[in-house]
This record gives sequence, structure tokens and C-alpha cells, in this order.
Amino acid sequence: MITMGELCNLPKINVAQTFGFKTRKSYYDIREALLHGDPVELLPKRTGPQSAPKRTRELEALIIRSRYEKGLNMYELTALLTQPGFDVSSRLVAEVVADFGLCKKNL
Repeated sequence: MITMGELCNLPKINVAQTFGFKTRKSYYDIREALLHGDPVELLPKRTGPQSAPKRTRELEALIIRSRYEKGLNMYELTALLTQPGFDVSSRLVAEVVADFGLCKKNL
């Protein structure tokens, strides 16, 4: 793409769009990385979450079991789960309780 952009007199946006990029800035970003940067910068960057999700099957099972056995609300469940070392928020506990239909509104 850079070779084509440098050797022909086409507008840079047309050259970028020919290779699947949307903007003229993409052309110049790639050109700059190729001429002055590290070739690793040309590889696509990973998108999406950068860490593992906190909501696991084990945590869901523990929340559901505690809800049934002890009848605790979401704040009490959060306090109970943070003691053994789980990094949970009351919002996460509320989502799990709601997803499994254990809310008082649904009872």
C-alpha cells in the first residue's frame, strides 16, 4: 500500500480504501510506522477485554447456593464473598441473582 501511494498520484484516501482502510489518516499512520517505527506496530491490536471475566461458573454457583441457603440480599452476599478473597461487586451479584430469577420481585 505504501509503495503504491508513493509511486502513483492517486489521493491517499483512495489508496487506503483500496486496501480496506477507511481514512487517509490510516495510510499515514501505517506509513509512519513502516518508515520510523517498529514493524510490530503494523500488526493488528487485540480488541475486547484485556482481563479474564470475574463472573465464573464457580462464582455463580456460590452466589446461588448462598442465596438459597441463607436468604441474603445482594449486599450481604457481596460482603460474604469478599471475605474468602473473591473480587466481586454488588452489581455483579445482582446480575447473577437476576439472571437466575432469584430476585424478590420474581418470587
